[in-house]
Amino acid sequence: MSKHSATMFAALASLAIVATLVEQASAQAVPAARPSAPVTVANPPTAPALTSSVDDSGRIAYQNSIRRTDCNFFICEVGFPTVPADHRLVVQHISVFAIYSTTVSRTSVQTSDISASGSEGPGTAFFSPIAGNQSAVDQPVLLYSDAGEAIVVGLFSDGVISELSITITGYLLDCTVGPCAPIAH
Repeated sequence: MSKHSATMFAALASLAIVATLVEQASAQAVPAARPSAPVTVANPPTAPALTSSVDDSGRIAYQNSIRRTDCNFFICEVGFPTVPADHRLVVQHISVFAIYSTTVSRTSVQTSDISASGSEGPGTAFFSPIAGNQSAVDQPVLLYSDAGEAIVVGLFSDGVISELSITITGYLLDCTVGPCAPIAH
């Protein structure tokens, strides 16, 4: 037998042994248990299973932009419309652009949630970079505002603000489609 033939014989013999072992192992394997009847999962309306869906019919895309040219002070605030009844506003992004009529070296953006009674709820704050007599920032956030409340965004600086544009984006939740759980504070 030539060297080549001996190598081929050894390879085929090894393959035959491996195939035999695999066949024996699969014959001894326990088959997976399968239900003999359909499975029913209870999901009562009093305690429904929690689910989440980005394309859920209760989500309504939201975007609102407000531009002010009447600030002429170191502070300029923008109040967005009140959240409609049976809804919750979830703000995910804020963009701010400002032009100053004086030299500016510091700016910050602050948000708050104003209730129907005028009390101020939690918000967020961040800095806005400055370039010459302008500042701009595009910031991811996560703010919640319930029915009857409104989001207020303010720009604070050490220079006089002559023009301010603010855009908020996110979504409205329709609390009649699925209940809006209370926000933990």
